[in-house]
Amino acid sequence: MKKKGRFSYSLFAKSLAFILLVLSLIVGVVGAFGLAACAEEGFYSKPFNIIIKERFDMIGFNEGIQILDNFVEFGEENVISLYEDTNLRFMIYDGEGNLLLSSVEEEESYMWSSSNSYMWIENLRVDMYLLDGLNEYDEWFRVYNLYLLLMNVCEIGLVIVPIALLLSICLFIYLMNVSGKHYGEEEPRCCVFARIPTDILYLGMFLIVVFAVYVFDDLYWDNGAELVAGIAIGVGLVALFIAACVFLAEKLKTRTFWKNSVCGYIFMSLKKLCIFFYKGICKLPSMPVVSLVFVLICFGELIGLLALHGYHRELLVFIWFIEKIVLAVVVFYVAYVLGLLQDGARELAAGNLTKQMDTSKMLWVFKEHGENLNKISEGMSKAVDERIKSERMKTELITNVSHDIKTPLTSIINYADLISKEETDNPVIKEYSEVLYRQSNRLRRLTENLVEASKASTGNVEVNLSPCEVGVLLAQTVGEFEQRLEEKGMTLVTKQPEDPILILADGKHLWRVFDNLMNNICKYAQDGTRVYLSVEEQGDDAKIIFKNISNYQLDISSDELMERFVRGDSSRHTEGNGLGLSIARSLTDVQNGHMEIVVDGDLFKVILTFPKIQ
Repeated sequence: MKKKGRFSYSLFAKSLAFILLVLSLIVGVVGAFGLAACAEEGFYSKPFNIIIKERFDMIGFNEGIQILDNFVEFGEENVISLYEDTNLRFMIYDGEGNLLLSSVEEEESYMWSSSNSYMWIENLRVDMYLLDGLNEYDEWFRVYNLYLLLMNVCEIGLVIVPIALLLSICLFIYLMNVSGKHYGEEEPRCCVFARIPTDILYLGMFLIVVFAVYVFDDLYWDNGAELVAGIAIGVGLVALFIAACVFLAEKLKTRTFWKNSVCGYIFMSLKKLCIFFYKGICKLPSMPVVSLVFVLICFGELIGLLALHGYHRELLVFIWFIEKIVLAVVVFYVAYVLGLLQDGARELAAGNLTKQMDTSKMLWVFKEHGENLNKISEGMSKAVDERIKSERMKTELITNVSHDIKTPLTSIINYADLISKEETDNPVIKEYSEVLYRQSNRLRRLTENLVEASKASTGNVEVNLSPCEVGVLLAQTVGEFEQRLEEKGMTLVTKQPEDPILILADGKHLWRVFDNLMNNICKYAQDGTRVYLSVEEQGDDAKIIFKNISNYQLDISSDELMERFVRGDSSRHTEGNGLGLSIARSLTDVQNGHMEIVVDGDLFKVILTFPKIQ
C-alpha cells in the first residue's frame, strides 16, 4: 500500500466514517420519510392556514366526541374544569338548538372553530373554538408548532436530505472498501468481532434487533426519558446494520464467511463423511453388492419391527435405528480401509515401489496389514536397488574384462597373421594358423560387441544428434550388403517415398544399427527369399522397416530376442553371439527412437521409429 493511504486505513478514519455514516443515514432516511409525509400533508401545494385547519378538523372530530361523552357522564361543572387550562372552548346545544353549556368568553378571539356542528351524541351537539395565539401548552399547541416547524424546514430538507443520502452512499462505499484492510499489510484480515463464527454473530445481531423492536414498540413517548430511549434505540439499530455490513465485507474479503461458521463446519464434516463412505463403497469392487444386501436386510428388519404390536415397539425401532447407524459406519469404514489396501497392493503389483499407504486412518489388523504392505514396498525397492547394483557390476565386469582381453588378443591376432604368412611345406601348420586367425578375429569382434553393448545399455555413449536423410543412409547400407545377399540367393526389395525424409539422429550410431540388422538378416534369413527394406511416413514419425523370412523356427518372443546373448538360432549353427539386436535397440533408444520386433511364424520384422524434422 502507498504511504499516503496510512490515514485512510487507520482505525480513527474508519471510526469517524462509521459515526458519520450512522448520522448521515439517520438524517437521510428520517428526512426522506419526513419529506414524503410533508408532501402527503400538502406542504408543497397548499397554504399553511389551510393545512393547519385540516389538521385541526381531524383533531377536533375526536375531541368533540370526548367532550359530549364527558358532559353526559360527569355533568356541566366537571366538563368545564377538564378544559379550563387548554386552548379549546366549546358550546353544547340540545336537539332543539338550546344552549346547555358554554366555556366561551366574549373578550376572547379565536383562530379556528368547528363551522359544521357535526358532533351528535344522545341528541346533543357541540361547537368548538380554538383560542387565537394558543397560549396554553396542550395538543393543539404542539400540533400547531410542529406544523409551523415543518413548514419552515421542508424547503431546507429538499437540499439537506439528498446531501445526507449522497454522503451516506459515499461513506458506505468507503467503509466497504477499507474494511479488513490495514496499512502495510497486503492480505486483508478480520477484526475481533468479525472473527466470531458467522451464524453465531448474525444470530446474536438478529436477537438484539428483535429485543430492540420489542422495547421500541412499548414506548409511549410521553416523557423525555422515553423519547431519549427511542432515539437511542433507533441510532443503535442503524449502527448495528452498518456494522453487520462491515463484518460481512471483511468475511467475504478474507473468504471466511462460510469457513468460519458452525453451519460451514458441520457441512464440511458431513461432506468429508459422505466422501469417506462413498470412497469406501467405490474402493472395493464387491461393496455395491454388500451395500445392497445390507440395505435390504435393514429394510426387512424395519418392516418386521413395524409389524409388531406392543407397548415397546417405538423403543425397539429407535434402538434398531441407532444400531444400524453404528453398523453402517463400521461397514463403510471397513470397506474404505480395504479399498485403500487394495489400491496399495495394485500399485505395488504395477511396479510403483515408491507407493506408501497412509495408515493413520487405519485401526487394528488393517493398520498392521497396511504397514506390512509398506514394508513389502521397501523390501522390493531394496531388492530392485540390489539388482540394479548387480547389473551395474556385471556391466562393469564385462567392460573391464573385455578391455583386459583386448590387449593379449591383439597380440594373438598379430602373431597368428604372421604365422599364416610364413612359408612352410607343412599343410597342417597352414590350416592351424588359418583357424587360429579366424577364431581370434571372432573373439575380437565378440569383445568389441561386449564393450559396445555395455556402453549402450548404461547410456555411456557419446551421441551427436544432427539432421540425417534416412534414404541416403539406407541406400549406403544396401550397397554394403548387396553382394553378401546375392551370394545367399536373396533378393533385396527397397521402397522409399519420393520426398526425402529427415530425422534427428547420430549418423555413426544409426549406421551401426542398420549394420547390425543387415548382419542379422545375412546370418538368419532363409536362402533364396526376399528381403524388404522400406521407409514410411506415419504422421509426425518416420518408420524404417526391415523384413525377412527366418531360416530357423522362432519359438521365443520378440522381447526375449532383444535381450543380450539371446539368439533365434537355439541350435547355434551360426556364428552369432546374441548381441546384435540388443546393441541396435540400445543405440536406437539413445537417439530418441524406438525399436520394435514383430515375429509372425517365420516372418521376422524390425520397425525403427524416429520423429521427423518438419
